[in-house]
Amino acid sequence: MMTARRSGTAARIVHWCNHTDACVCNMPPELLDYSQNYTLHVRGETPHGHSRYNAIDFHPRSVELEPAPILYVDSTRGIVIVNISTRYTLSDDVLVMYVIVLQSNGSDVETFPRKYPKYVIPRSKLSPGATYCVRAQLFHIISGMHSPFSPARCFRYQPEGLPKNLRVEAINSRYLLKWDWDYVQYPNVTFSVEQCHLFNTEWKKIAACGNITVPLCDLSNEVYFYHTYSLRTSVYDSQRDEYNFSLVTFHPKTDAVMGPPTDITITIQDRDLHIVVSAPEGFNNENLFKVCNWTYHLEYWKNTTHPQVIPIERPDPIFAPKDLKASTTYCMKARTKCVDDEHRAGLYSGIHCVTTDPRSYVTWWIAGSVVIAVILIALVVYICFCPLKRYMKHIFFPSSKLPASIGKDMQDSPQKFGQITFALQEEEAFDRCYIIQEAQQEDLVQTDTSAARSKDSGHYSIEDEGREETDVCTG
Repeated sequence: MMTARRSGTAARIVHWCNHTDACVCNMPPELLDYSQNYTLHVRGETPHGHSRYNAIDFHPRSVELEPAPILYVDSTRGIVIVNISTRYTLSDDVLVMYVIVLQSNGSDVETFPRKYPKYVIPRSKLSPGATYCVRAQLFHIISGMHSPFSPARCFRYQPEGLPKNLRVEAINSRYLLKWDWDYVQYPNVTFSVEQCHLFNTEWKKIAACGNITVPLCDLSNEVYFYHTYSLRTSVYDSQRDEYNFSLVTFHPKTDAVMGPPTDITITIQDRDLHIVVSAPEGFNNENLFKVCNWTYHLEYWKNTTHPQVIPIERPDPIFAPKDLKASTTYCMKARTKCVDDEHRAGLYSGIHCVTTDPRSYVTWWIAGSVVIAVILIALVVYICFCPLKRYMKHIFFPSSKLPASIGKDMQDSPQKFGQITFALQEEEAFDRCYIIQEAQQEDLVQTDTSAARSKDSGHYSIEDEGREETDVCTG
């Protein structure tokens, strides 16, 4: 039987060590106050009675938690896996933290506090060809005590191999693992891709990328957005049975890039531009969209030899650049940027160019000039056409009427009348007429008056003319 008494308090029975036949009592650390001193009383009990209590003073902080943990390091497959072995089970891990210390041959020290006993050292912390040593210890969360360090485990890091230039192109929700290979020098090879992550340090083959011949593996449906992965591409040569591999680390949450906007719509109104940027496809990926607060970034410039780029950022995708010049070509491109991380931004869209309209007064001047020109042309046409119209009207539609006999003949047979008229004018013979000076002046005056009257009235005949001339001639 055991009782415990804290300084200044009454003794209490330790129930988990009461009436036990074992010689060991495990006291749960979470039930101890590590800032206090304890006195433990232990006595033995038999059917015939019990012995006297034996007392011992106890301070939790002065007691070592446990021996140093056992450390295992595996660096044979391109990644460094650290495994810590202790007496704690997974249900007890809430009580301790695992502290891993990585030290290079250049005396640089990296410390990694971890919650779980297995850990993959990030490749970004390792340099090819360097020698590293790893140690580990336990940290008790409640007591704040550390265990001794484990013995150091050293290794030489040699991850580089074939294929070369292993990389992940992660845009929006599509993740493509790519690498370079010289098919001219090594034509008969196959590739296999494996993955492992922090919570499962065992290599797992990706079924869709096993025994492939192309330098490409689609990981879009093979990885979880919030995990960090080590990806290994192995090369197999069927002729010489050679094997090699290369590694890359991929974390979709930090490595995925937002793609470019799907479109840019530009509307021109006078000199003003109204621009609407369409959201990238990555916005459909809820995980990527929630990584940070995204804003729209637009850059525009004059299409000249030495342009000055003007940036604009807005939380919404609608832009209206000001102070643009008329009849000028402007070019622009857009992307999205992360407000929370200035180093994270999406890809740029293609370049779009547009020419602004002329100034408004130029437009009015052109319109006014057209109107004035139309008026002048109409006036000239009117002035030139109306006198000509009157002239043609007097020729073909005279206002004076022809004599009734002529008009009647023309109506009866215009063609025959014309032939007769011209025949008379051409074939009719006249006698010569001589004017006698001694004729009486009165006859001449009458003749002239009669002829003038005939001309004025327009009514004359060949017979009249012949009679008058005869009178003149015979008089």
